[in-house]
Amino acid sequence: MKKFIAILLTAMLLTVICLSCLAETAAEPAPSAPMIDLTGLVVSIVVLIGEAILAWLLKAVIPPAKKWLESHTTKNQQTVIWNVVKRLVEAAEQIITGEGKGDEKLAYVESWLKKYGYDIDRFVIEAAVKEMNDRQLTVVAEELEIPDDGCQGKDYCEIE
Repeated sequence: MKKFIAILLTAMLLTVICLSCLAETAAEPAPSAPMIDLTGLVVSIVVLIGEAILAWLLKAVIPPAKKWLESHTTKNQQTVIWNVVKRLVEAAEQIITGEGKGDEKLAYVESWLKKYGYDIDRFVIEAAVKEMNDRQLTVVAEELEIPDDGCQGKDYCEIE
């Protein structure tokens, strides 16, 4: 797996270098004294390094954190926390109405969790929101008698 990631990162680096060189040659003709602008190349390399660090963090940090959390909480505690988050998300949806108020709803849920001593990651709250939205889509589809064509919960569906 490490070899695959190394090959992938190398290929991405070469692609970025080639594209930045092509972009520089496609610009205006060079003046009498040739000047080389390496800004694009440097920015591309910095972005690539940042992406590599992020990929490493996701690979190296999250699994041990998940194992630690699972080892320090029981299944019952995890279920209770999940149910609390789901109810708070539903309450925020009922109390704060209107389009584009996701940040306000998130702040509401986080404030209640902090008030009662829970320190929950934002991704858990987002997962509860997704589950609630999927559940609402299923209910609407059943009410409208829309046949389940396997597209429920997907971003897009291919029409045959």
